[in-house]
Amino acid sequence: MTMPLGDRHFPIIMIDGIHLGDHLVSIALGIDYEGKKQVLGLSEGDAESGQVVRSLLRDLFDRGLDQERARLFVIDAAKASTSAVQTIFGPLAKVQRFQFHKRRNILSHLPDRLHESVKVILKEAWSLGDARGWPSVDSNVWPLLSKPIIPGQLPPSKRGSQSASPKLNQRAAAQRSSTAGGTIP
Repeated sequence: MTMPLGDRHFPIIMIDGIHLGDHLVSIALGIDYEGKKQVLGLSEGDAESGQVVRSLLRDLFDRGLDQERARLFVIDAAKASTSAVQTIFGPLAKVQRFQFHKRRNILSHLPDRLHESVKVILKEAWSLGDARGWPSVDSNVWPLLSKPIIPGQLPPSKRGSQSASPKLNQRAAAQRSSTAGGTIP
């Protein structure tokens, strides 16, 4: 692509790639202030090389994408991608990971039986404007965390693990004290 970018303003740039055999094709998609999307460029190379994203970003810079503007780059989790964004576009470039990539990574560490529940929880959490909405998500997380993840494993509340949420710690303590007396919470 050869379109000059100096007079165009894209506060958000999404960069993602697709693996085709031993090659990686990365695509940059710009989103303007009106929410319109435009393909800005693509780069192809060795799937193991961080050079593909670096080459794509260098092309955008060479075609006039301004370093002096703050913008959000939404990328995969590759350290090479983050490094390339920061090196080429400097401190005004902010990096965020695709939720899809983050979700896929989280699910890869969990048994299949938890996938649907965790997807719902992540969707709820990511839809919050800020942390004040966490209590509603927390009420859905607790039932999931109170059960063993691995069959035969003690649930977190019985292992003595510390939860990231004070509310979860209070519930775990209440559950332990009420079950010790023979009542079911």
